[in-house]
Amino acid sequence: MGRCKDLPDGTQQWVDDESRDRFEKMTQMTTPSLQSDDVAPVLAEDAFIAVMGRDRPGRVRCAGKAETLRTWYGRGEGSSSSGGYHTQVQQLQDQNKKMEELCVERSRDRQELHDLCAERSRDRQELQDLRSQMSEMRAFMYQYTAQPSQPSRLGRELECEESDESADDYDDDD
Repeated sequence: MGRCKDLPDGTQQWVDDESRDRFEKMTQMTTPSLQSDDVAPVLAEDAFIAVMGRDRPGRVRCAGKAETLRTWYGRGEGSSSSGGYHTQVQQLQDQNKKMEELCVERSRDRQELHDLCAERSRDRQELQDLRSQMSEMRAFMYQYTAQPSQPSRLGRELECEESDESADDYDDDD
């Protein structure tokens, strides 16, 4: 009906007398205490049809003379209000598809992140190994530079070999 507005003091005011009269007729038809005892109770739908009239094909009930299913629900989904539900279902299916695509994309992102973390872990281990090797090399270099200057080991070995050879030569001449 929609022709009644709520006032600030909590009461309602009808926009026009015709709307008020129609509402009162429907209320009388559906209220059991106002009906005679020999009449079967009237359903709200039947009372609405009795007061407002039957639906006209292709029109939207209580929406005005100019409203059709196409103008009310858009895109002409059909000849009943279920067209609006069809649109909602289609929108929900589209949203579901987008959500599934996002889930797949996030799954890929998670896998890439996992791979990057594994690579970073390997790089850290390699860096730790390099640090360990450098530490060993520093210790070796420190030991090498801390020793007093002596003839190199190779030089001493060569001197020893020469003296052995000259002694051998001496013995051979006897």
